[in-house]
Amino acid sequence: MNDGPCLVPARSFAPVSGVPVGAIDTHAHVIGPRSSYPMAPVRAYDPPESAEADYTAMLAATGMARGVIVSASVYGTDNRCTMDAVQQDPTNRRAIVVLDADVPEDEIARLDALGARGFRINTLFAGGTLFDALERLAAKAAPFGWHVQLLIDITMLAEVEHQLRALPIDCVIDHMGHFDAARGTDWDGFRRMVGLAEDGRSHIKLSGLYRLDTEPPYERAEPIAKKLIEAVPDRLVWGSDWPHVAQYRHMPDPARLLDQILRLIPDPDLRRKILVETAEALYGFPTSR
Repeated sequence: MNDGPCLVPARSFAPVSGVPVGAIDTHAHVIGPRSSYPMAPVRAYDPPESAEADYTAMLAATGMARGVIVSASVYGTDNRCTMDAVQQDPTNRRAIVVLDADVPEDEIARLDALGARGFRINTLFAGGTLFDALERLAAKAAPFGWHVQLLIDITMLAEVEHQLRALPIDCVIDHMGHFDAARGTDWDGFRRMVGLAEDGRSHIKLSGLYRLDTEPPYERAEPIAKKLIEAVPDRLVWGSDWPHVAQYRHMPDPARLLDQILRLIPDPDLRRKILVETAEALYGFPTSR
């Protein structure tokens, strides 16, 4: 575990203009209260409470009509915090859960009925499920139409691309590949990530600019987002990554992160495609028009 607690996320946000009606934040976490949802003793970071009411306020402030809650690694395979938050607004919320490799299929069925639409493989933070469980979990999740969400640094993509292409389910790559923005876009791992999306085997989240470029205002990550928007616009979704866990120097503002991405998508139809329509299909939300 990191030596210090994570920074506390902002609780008030400037308004964002140009957000399409029905927009979906496909990546955020709900954490706490600790009295109800104890964290795993072995974890990579120590986050502050960012409970369901805070999450609801963040969605409203950033113009999001709906959201996908990703179970945080600090809970291990205990998905109660995430699923309880989804049940506060089941029509407008979905979940990505963390599963043990030996999870019974009736547990997947139960989570599916409550709004889960995929499971996460996490190679970057302690507490997550690792790649050695991927194939077993994918086989169990396939009958439910789920996908696997990957928190990986795509410098390792050459090692696992064949495995991903052989899966019976599709994948979603977190945070634009979670690599150092100094690499740019002209390198093997980035091309492989784009290739997966071009071939219909993956979606990519336009999220986590600050995880690629750690210095505000995260401008070195913008060309990476722009390249993805140009290359695979039909395979992108937006995510705030609120409450921005494992941050110790600078706390991002989700409204400013959203505004930064929207400036790269001036076309209203493409904004709607990325922030509404693709996410509706991927997470099984009702269409908004």
